[in-house]
Amino acid sequence: MDDGDSIEKVLWHQPKGMAAEAQRNNQSMEPVLMSHLFDSEPDWNNMEFLIKWKGQSHLHCQWKSFVDLQNVRLSIILIVRFSNYCTYVLFTVSFSLP
Repeated sequence: MDDGDSIEKVLWHQPKGMAAEAQRNNQSMEPVLMSHLFDSEPDWNNMEFLIKWKGQSHLHCQWKSFVDLQNVRLSIILIVRFSNYCTYVLFTVSFSLP
């Protein structure tokens, strides 16, 4: 990833390290729906995010940690998109908890 890359959108999240573990075990790095992700409010520092890069196909999507994303030059619009994604997840969690 170089500093000129722009995030188009955040597609998914999962616990940090799952993508690397899948790659080490020759398994798919595609996102998997895990119901426990919605059991409580996520700790974003311990998550990795599937990023769709602007101007690139979905074949070039990458898993990036919260720290990695802080190193990307983010425009205000992209910060809002990331914030909206996190808010949506928290909203979903609040309605799925008993």
